[in-house]
Order: sequence, then C-alpha cells, then structure tokens
Amino acid sequence: MSAWRDHASELESKGASLIGISVDSWFAHKVFAEQLNLPAHFHLLSDFPNHVAGESYGCWNAEVGTDDRLTVVVDPEGKIIYQTFNSENLVRDPKEALAAIP
Repeated sequence: MSAWRDHASELESKGASLIGISVDSWFAHKVFAEQLNLPAHFHLLSDFPNHVAGESYGCWNAEVGTDDRLTVVVDPEGKIIYQTFNSENLVRDPKEALAAIP
C-alpha cells in the first residue's frame, strides 16, 4: 500500500480511487491506514467473516484463510480492465496498473 500511497496524486488526477480488501477487521484497517498515512481516497474494506469479495474476485485462499494479493483495475462501467496476482513477499509496483487507467 505504501507504493500506492506514493502514487496517490497520479491516481487522483486520473479520477481513480483505491480500495484495499482483506480479512482484517475494520479496527486493524484503521491502524494500518494511520501507520502508513494513507490518503482519504484510499478505502480499506474488511472481507471478514464471509470472504465474499475474495471469492468474487477469485483470490480467496481457503487453505490459509485469507485473500491472496490481487490488483484489479475496474472501469466506470464495472468491467475489469487489468488484473494481476502477486506473491505475499513481492512489493507491488503500481505503474502497470496505473497505465491501464484511461
């Protein structure tokens, strides 16, 4: 998320916002956002306890009980225009996803 934070002005200039989804609680998300100083247009949503979002995007990992790392760009009509899975240890570079935003 810190890599995305560092590109916050580019996201905002494209009229885009960021939604981070995990199985962490809303309280954990609040602390996480404060620690990383995330901008207000970054939204963190809890996928707990039913992991509906993770299942919908195909990133729910029942074996370990968490959502795998996934970056998705959705256009204004709701169509997925970019998607990539990343390993947990890999820092995501947002440049490729930002390039997909019209």
